[in-house]
Amino acid sequence: MCIRDRFQMHDFGSSLNNYYYNQSSAPEYNLTAMSGPNTTIFYGAEDTLADPTDVARIIDEVPKGVITGVEVIPGYAHLDFVWGLDAFDMLYGKVAVLLRQAAKNAAVRDRKAPPHFFN
Repeated sequence: MCIRDRFQMHDFGSSLNNYYYNQSSAPEYNLTAMSGPNTTIFYGAEDTLADPTDVARIIDEVPKGVITGVEVIPGYAHLDFVWGLDAFDMLYGKVAVLLRQAAKNAAVRDRKAPPHFFN
């Protein structure tokens, strides 16, 4: 939320907001409308762009059952998720496991593959 107490798209200023969004202010994200597959939130303990208050608000506003996991990565700031020298060990392996599990669940649900196909 950085500056305002709103979850919104990027604010380009009134003139450019009109160009991009057809309105003078940046539109807010409707967190209560979020749906989809299981979602895990990863955030860094040192991330000033995703502080614990904002993360807690997201968790509160997103419908129950959508967010199935929350993990704080100690010492991580915003760009460490991409540039962190230990990102592979701290994050990418966990994300790969979650993606593999989601693919397995979807394939089994849609009957495109038997459960043992992913072992």
